[in-house]
Amino acid sequence: MSKTVAFAGLGQRRRAAQARTLGRICVGICTCAAVVAAGWLGVREYSDPRFFADAVSVAGNERLAKTDIIAAAAIARDRNVWFVDVRKAARRIERLPWIESAAISRRWPNHVRITVSERMPAFRLRLPRAAGAAQTPQRYALLDKTLRVLSVGSLAPADLSLPLLSLTPTPKVLTRPGAWATSTDVAPLYGAMLRLRSLGVNAAVFDLTPETGISALVDGRWRVLFGKLDDLEEKVALLRAIVPKIDRPKDVVNIDLRAVRAPAVLYR
Repeated sequence: MSKTVAFAGLGQRRRAAQARTLGRICVGICTCAAVVAAGWLGVREYSDPRFFADAVSVAGNERLAKTDIIAAAAIARDRNVWFVDVRKAARRIERLPWIESAAISRRWPNHVRITVSERMPAFRLRLPRAAGAAQTPQRYALLDKTLRVLSVGSLAPADLSLPLLSLTPTPKVLTRPGAWATSTDVAPLYGAMLRLRSLGVNAAVFDLTPETGISALVDGRWRVLFGKLDDLEEKVALLRAIVPKIDRPKDVVNIDLRAVRAPAVLYR
C-alpha cells in the first residue's frame, strides 16, 4: 500500500514539474512575440511620415534669424519628431554665440517649438583696421557681461549707444564670435568701467594701452588717465575737485590722475 502511494505522489510531482516547464515555455514565447511586435510597431511608427517634422516654430529670437536657429538644431524633416533627442538639439543651438539658453518642445502629431533666450550685449569693442584699409568701415566686437564675443563686424544702430572699449594691442580671440575673452585684458578694462560707473563717473569710452593704462572719456569731453585701478576712489575725488578749476576747457588734452600725489592737467 505504501509503495502505491509513493508512486502516485511521484507521478503528481512529475506532472506538476512538466506543467511548470510548459508554462515557462509559453511565457517565453509570448514575451518574444511581444518584443517582436513592439519592435515591428516601433519601426513602423518611426518611419511613419505623419510624425515627420512638419512645422518648426521659433520664439524668443530677436538678433538671430529663425533659419539659423533651426539649422543649428539640425532636426531632420524626414525623421519622426518623437524620436529626436531634444536635449542634444538644444545644446547645439546654445553653441550659437547669441544664444544663452534653448528649450525644445513637441506638439502632437509632428510640430516642434524652439524657445530661446538671447544674450544681451554689454559693450562694444573697437577692432583695429587691417593694414592699408583705412577707408574700410570700422569694425567692432559685441560682448556680453560674461565676456562672450557675440558678433564681429559693423553695428546695428541700437548698438551705437553701448559703452565703447578699446585695447592696444587687441587679442585675436576678440575677433572670433563665440569665443570667451575672460583671459584677456578686456576683463580688467570692463571691470574698471563698472567700478567707475558705480562711483558716479559719467563715461562711455574706455581705453587700455601699455603707455597710459586705463583711461576714459568723462562727460564726453575730458580724457582722464586713471592708470591702474589702485586708489580709484581717491582719483575720482581728485577729478571732481580739478574739473571746476579748469580755466581753458577747450585746450585740455588730458587730466592725468595716474599718480594721486601729483595730478596734472595737460594743455595744448
